[in-house]
Amino acid sequence: MPSASCIFAENHFKNRKPMNLITRLRNFFYGTQTPQLPNTAKNAAADHTLLYQQLLSALQQACADVPGGKAFLICGNGEFGIRLTWTPEANATDTPKQVYCIEGNGEVTGWEEQPEAEITGKEPTKNIQPLSVQESSPKKEEKAPKQQQIMQQLIGYLEEHYSFRYNRLADRTECAATGAGEATYMPVDQRTLNSIVLRAMDEGIACWDRDVKRYVESAHVPAYHPFIHYFDNLPEWDGKDRVSELARRVSDDGLWINSFHRWMLACTAQWMGKEAYSQRANSVAPILISTQQGLGKSTFCRMLLPKPLQDYFTESFDLNNASGAENKLAACGLINIDEFDRLPATRLPQLKNLMQMESLRIRRAYKRNAEPLPRIASFIGTSNRLDLLTDLSGSRRFICVEVERAIDCTTPIDYGQLYAQLKHEIERGERYWFSKEEEADIQQSNRKFYRVTPAEELVGTCFRFVEPGEPGARLMSAADMYAVLKRKNAAALRDCSCTAFSRLLAQMGRRVHTRYGNGYWVKALQLPAPSTPPEGELRDTLRVRE
Repeated sequence: MPSASCIFAENHFKNRKPMNLITRLRNFFYGTQTPQLPNTAKNAAADHTLLYQQLLSALQQACADVPGGKAFLICGNGEFGIRLTWTPEANATDTPKQVYCIEGNGEVTGWEEQPEAEITGKEPTKNIQPLSVQESSPKKEEKAPKQQQIMQQLIGYLEEHYSFRYNRLADRTECAATGAGEATYMPVDQRTLNSIVLRAMDEGIACWDRDVKRYVESAHVPAYHPFIHYFDNLPEWDGKDRVSELARRVSDDGLWINSFHRWMLACTAQWMGKEAYSQRANSVAPILISTQQGLGKSTFCRMLLPKPLQDYFTESFDLNNASGAENKLAACGLINIDEFDRLPATRLPQLKNLMQMESLRIRRAYKRNAEPLPRIASFIGTSNRLDLLTDLSGSRRFICVEVERAIDCTTPIDYGQLYAQLKHEIERGERYWFSKEEEADIQQSNRKFYRVTPAEELVGTCFRFVEPGEPGARLMSAADMYAVLKRKNAAALRDCSCTAFSRLLAQMGRRVHTRYGNGYWVKALQLPAPSTPPEGELRDTLRVRE
């Protein structure tokens, strides 16, 4: 059934005279402007008008000669077409359609269009889509198989010549060339991507870099975790204790050997990545201490990871960059805080908080949203000073050991059996966290590494903690004591705020809770008054300063 727009057009032009149609055709080709023309141009225009009259007369005669004949003239949008239809006889057979192309130079090209039934073997179907859709659809149908064929060739070439894997820990795809002995994986950066594309094009594959990138960044590439992959491919443990043997390279102290073994179990539990073993964060760190340099402390720390996992050892850890520090908890296996004694005391609470973090939500580079990531990093440290701890109650987080001889860093470590032992012990239910008794032993051992701060020295000089009822005893709050000490020696409290001072007092004395607040029973010590030099000596001293 014709559409409403077709019916409107038919009624609109039904009673128009042929001359109107001739004028429309002339305006279609030559425009609507009718400027003053020379006689030759007027004669040419008259000739064109005559041609259009002959064309219309011929079409009208043809429509009258055939049953149900109708002629259609189509013009607009760069197209001018003539279509003549009629009612064929009932017993007429399908004949090929004759198509002719007439060009302006007089050249005529003709061809036949075969019926659809002869080409496909099926009944012809009516397609009522617009002409623009009919012309564009075959192009899309031809383009899709070609693109798919190129992609299949490319995937076949990539799988034959390369081995790809997605590193979940580093959030990147890595590749290795096949057929070159032991596979050496490297990150797929832009340079590597371009090299792969050029080699594929040399093989006759018409691909682009975006085609290779589409495959590299897809789920076709299998994912793997470096630490989980390493522990899943360990050999069976042969029963020899290699953890204690490794600890003796540093010191023969029994507490150190047992604590190092427990710490290595905690590291392994996090690296294995199993949820049952990673519910506790490894919040303890060994600190290798020696006043003498060159004993191999930092080298020993680096040796703890095998070669396949060496990329996940770092000594770059900046507490001033909080987000960067948290990112390394999910991206590194072992973090070495080199020269631990240089860490400001004000940063130690932040470090302890990071060490005991269990769950992380991190927004990775080029990602829009934060995502939950497992914490796999453990900590270790070195120091060239013995007095490096300032918080006795928090010292249970650090296993301090004094290195008194050069550490053996030349004897190879059997990493396969070392970590096979740790994996075997964890799977058999060995405890990988420190008990309260072990933490108390660590705190007691760390007392010789405690550093007395100027504020603590000032407290010991001015006050003595006593029991209630002792002669001269008085109950003072932390703020009152801080104010007294501030008047006596403000320089000693320069790096100690009132809040930090209250935490210091909690370590030194027994806090008492009263209805007026918390306080401490102390006795003020009688301090000798500072001696005043004679007037002449004072004058000489001032003269020297000038």
